[in-house]
Amino acid sequence: MNKQENYEIDEKKSKEYKEIIGKKMQIARRNANITQSDLAELINVSTEHISNMERGESFGSMETNIKICNALNISANFLFGNTINNNLHTIDFIADDEFIENYLKLNSHNKRTINIIVTALVDDQERKIKK
Repeated sequence: MNKQENYEIDEKKSKEYKEIIGKKMQIARRNANITQSDLAELINVSTEHISNMERGESFGSMETNIKICNALNISANFLFGNTINNNLHTIDFIADDEFIENYLKLNSHNKRTINIIVTALVDDQERKIKK
């Protein structure tokens, strides 16, 4: 990347980022079976602030976002993955939000089953490529 590249975020991009982060926050909160009110109480902010964040109307402070990640047991990569431009392959780059939301709903047995299936598909694909 050029060191002179401009990293300013325009208003349209800012709104898009807020919506992405808000949707992921809502997915994680619902997966944790926590209400907006419960989350607000856990991290010491208003329910209205949580609602505004989930609707993509506001960003949380760095401190608030850290508290959200800790309270919902999610990584910052999950929350911010589609907002940071880099070439790192994260789960957000590999799988869409619907897949992630459904995967998070699975119990540990079914998650292991998915992993076995994916491994078998990759092995099968590699065998076909070698032929």
